[in-house]
Amino acid sequence: MRVNLKKAEVAVNRSTLEKSAARAEKDLKLFANIPQDTKITLPDAAEEITEPSEKKEDLPAYLPQRAEYKLLEIGAKAASLQTKMKRGEYLPVIGVGASLYRVDYFKGGDQRFQNSAAFGLVSLPLSSWWEASHSIKELKLKENAAADRLKEQGDALLVDLEDKLKDYDEAYRRAALAELAVEEASANRSEKEDGYKNGTEKLPDLLEALALEQQNIDALEEARAAYFGKRVEFLLATGKPLEAAHNAVESPDD
Repeated sequence: MRVNLKKAEVAVNRSTLEKSAARAEKDLKLFANIPQDTKITLPDAAEEITEPSEKKEDLPAYLPQRAEYKLLEIGAKAASLQTKMKRGEYLPVIGVGASLYRVDYFKGGDQRFQNSAAFGLVSLPLSSWWEASHSIKELKLKENAAADRLKEQGDALLVDLEDKLKDYDEAYRRAALAELAVEEASANRSEKEDGYKNGTEKLPDLLEALALEQQNIDALEEARAAYFGKRVEFLLATGKPLEAAHNAVESPDD
């Protein structure tokens, strides 16, 4: 009686899962603008869970790869360049020139001449000094503000990276623990099966072991999903390219 009930429960769960998967696939195609007759191959469910290789001290190196940081960095550089350009407009102008001429004269029966001259000019825009001081001061304030925004946003992004790495690491540890729980539950179920076949274990004990194993398998799948989700979040936050996707979308013409 309990065996038939368990089989019926498994069948209902499988049917519910298949319907949910079909609905999720349809929603994915609508969201990604994929033709409904396109076949989607899901990734291998046995993909290995690996511990994050990144450490907290490595995170500052990822800041320049963040799009937000790049924009602020460009803004800070542009503000600095504007200040330098404005300061250059009010620098003294130095001019250098040369002239060629000939002067002939006689002295003691000899003809003598000189034929070259050089001159220099320095221009100081005294009337614009006050305007220059005001403009440069204003641009310098903007430059400092841009540098402050870059520093503040960089610190905030670094905290965000640290949080995502922590979540990634915690998700890995939970998934690893769930894998261990499945191994122990499977070993317990196998022991109960052998005992039931040999007549040393009762059916309720075997069914309980089967149920416990299934609960741990479900918990492992949830932990794996959380792990891969946190891994993707962290990789996106670092600006690193995602690893080659295992998902494959096949065209209906293939």
